[in-house]
Amino acid sequence: MFNVGGRGGHCWSKVSRKGLLPLVKWQQLSAEGIFEDKGQLWMLTQSGDLFCSRPNSSSLHSLPLPCNSPVICLAAAPFTVWLLTANSRVFIRQGLSDTCLDGFTWRELSLAQIEGVKLRHISCGCDAVWACDDQGSVYMAMGSPHAMADSTFSPVWIHADEKPAGKKIFFTKVYVGPQIYMVWAIDNKRNVYVREAIFHDFMLGVGWMLVSGIEATELSLSGSAVWALSPGGSVYRRHGITQNNFIGDYWKKIPGSLAAITSSVSDGLWALDKNNGLLKHSLLTVRLCEKGIKIVGDCLPATDDDWEVLRCDSSSRYALLFFCAIFTLQVASGMHIVGSWNTKDFFKFLVKFGVQKTNPHNQKESHGYIFGNITSRSNVTNPAAFAVLDRGYFLEYYGNRSVANKEKACARMFNKVSTMAFDEKCFDQGEDFLRKVPCPKGQLCVDEDIPWNVIKHHQFTFIIEDLKQPRFWYISMVACYRDSSCQWHHLDEEMDIDYDIWLVNGSPNISGYNPFLYQFSVDRQDTAELYLVFFLCYVVLVPLQLYAATRQKHPVTRLFTASLLLEFLALCFILIHVLKFAFDGVGVGGMAVAGDILDILSRTTFMLLLLLLAKGWAVTRMELTYKPLVFAIWFLYGVVHILLYVWNMTEVDIVDDIDEYQTWPGWLIIVFRTLIMVWFLYELRNTMMYEHNTQKLNFFLHFGASALVWFIYLPIIALIALQVSALWRFKLLLGITYSADCLAYCVMTHLLWPARSEQYFLLAEEADLGDELDEFNEAPHVINNYTRLSEPPDLSKIIA
Repeated sequence: MFNVGGRGGHCWSKVSRKGLLPLVKWQQLSAEGIFEDKGQLWMLTQSGDLFCSRPNSSSLHSLPLPCNSPVICLAAAPFTVWLLTANSRVFIRQGLSDTCLDGFTWRELSLAQIEGVKLRHISCGCDAVWACDDQGSVYMAMGSPHAMADSTFSPVWIHADEKPAGKKIFFTKVYVGPQIYMVWAIDNKRNVYVREAIFHDFMLGVGWMLVSGIEATELSLSGSAVWALSPGGSVYRRHGITQNNFIGDYWKKIPGSLAAITSSVSDGLWALDKNNGLLKHSLLTVRLCEKGIKIVGDCLPATDDDWEVLRCDSSSRYALLFFCAIFTLQVASGMHIVGSWNTKDFFKFLVKFGVQKTNPHNQKESHGYIFGNITSRSNVTNPAAFAVLDRGYFLEYYGNRSVANKEKACARMFNKVSTMAFDEKCFDQGEDFLRKVPCPKGQLCVDEDIPWNVIKHHQFTFIIEDLKQPRFWYISMVACYRDSSCQWHHLDEEMDIDYDIWLVNGSPNISGYNPFLYQFSVDRQDTAELYLVFFLCYVVLVPLQLYAATRQKHPVTRLFTASLLLEFLALCFILIHVLKFAFDGVGVGGMAVAGDILDILSRTTFMLLLLLLAKGWAVTRMELTYKPLVFAIWFLYGVVHILLYVWNMTEVDIVDDIDEYQTWPGWLIIVFRTLIMVWFLYELRNTMMYEHNTQKLNFFLHFGASALVWFIYLPIIALIALQVSALWRFKLLLGITYSADCLAYCVMTHLLWPARSEQYFLLAEEADLGDELDEFNEAPHVINNYTRLSEPPDLSKIIA
């Protein structure tokens, strides 16, 4: 598997803040409230001063502390920060937002329910708060930490009874991440634990599981990982964490020697060095691009002292050059769709994409993702609708698009969809089917209620999970909008909308995905491997046939070699398109079409060769009978086949789950092929009736049997495909047709090999009297009595 994520390097750079002396020492940091470039970084100095700052800003905002007691724990979440003081009081900052970094005031949280408990550590998630007291007991309060700041009622604290195994071992810190199933803890022996069996309807979990591998003094939980700081100051990341694999897979060390660490929801890292100075983490990645190798990163340092240079051996270099050569080809349309739409067209169908079945043991990495940007160059009063629907909802929606009255069309199209689609006002418990577009420039779409689920540098993300089966999803845009009374209306306003959308199977946040699965719709997954296998077969077969053609110059050999070369070129063009598509989601559409046309020409040329041989050309005669008829039918078949391909590409509605052989032109080509097969058998029978050479008859028997299999497989497989799901039908047809063609070429190469074909083909340039005598001796009107010839002659009769 080729890793298209590139090679990465890590760098910790010092961060300076305006208005502060360079010698300021920091005590605590909290970046858990940051998502990408939104939110606040909270910092507490050793002298007890509290500051906040935007993640990419050098300006600081100072906030007064709520009391004189020292702050022992600083806990942040999106748009909220909690302070825990040494005398076990908890304060929440009210009024925090993206436009108001400082908030308004501090509110003390009532802890009357757990009076007498001395909390020593707290952590805020998105839907819960966890805390640990000085006796090692752990508590959980359900609800949004942001909402608790303004709530009139105090949260209910639930005691988690379970404690770590062993005498005199107790918890000292507990941490919760943006995902509810991410709850981790540390004990007084620096062991790391994870909370088991946390679900949306049971957020307390059932127990603690020891996570071996490292010792830790601090943890920080991002949206997809756990970051740990060891007693020696080393930093580790826990990989592979999902809802069904809450413990993750392994720890991986990253460079650095630090005193404290904190991570954002989107995996941004800040830290304190050994001198308590502020550091920010940068990741530099070396990637392949169209012009060679490109270096990208969060920031590029002025010097390379902190970077390690990675070198590759000669074989790796050749592999890189091969793939770079593929990337330099021209761009065409594909699953990464880019374009524009004007709302006066009312409806725009974008693409059909098959999402794979979600792996229950690795859910996050096996989800389907649809993400991108949709913007407009003009201001709009009402938004249009961007819809991502499965087949059950799409058919009614799609069928009503042609209603003449567009006001009624909108109402009918969303009649069924509205019963299930999420809307903040109309149906807040619905499924994630719709987005209001265009999205505000430089901001997330207004429907994105969970910003950390949105892929970085994009405005919207649909995450598709199906634990039962793979499924097709249909993506479209329509000039309809929903008003405040939840009724759908026609958007009678013209605007241009630009879109840039990705559709993938697997998480875009990991770099080790399989490129032969990631970019492909589920019905096209693994086809790249099929093309590669047959390409290797032809790489062996084509040179052999070219060698045979140099040894045996004859029209039969030339015609077969031309057919084989056409097939090989077709496969090369299609393979280049598929490989490029695997890495950029676009491919080279022109080369794919050219490959398909060459494939059709190859098969029709091969069919002509079979007909000519069935008529005995170059076997029993060198002149053909009914030559105009043969070539007319062959030409007509080729034209009809190409017209079928064009018709299938342009006229068949992509919404219909049918292939080219389930349409009337498809059945026409199958009937045509069957009639040619019957004609082939008729001509072969006539040729064999007048042939008495044993070697030639043996050739005709083997040739006829193999050619009959090649003729008959397509009608049979077309009938079988009627019973196969559209999710697997393309791969079935592709695998069988390419296998049958490759086998037919191998058999024909064997039959036409010079050492064999000289026995039964009329291939000699000059007359060979010995061959003619052999044919004469084997003729039925010549009687050879080899027994009498072997007896000595009777000389007495001759003398007499």
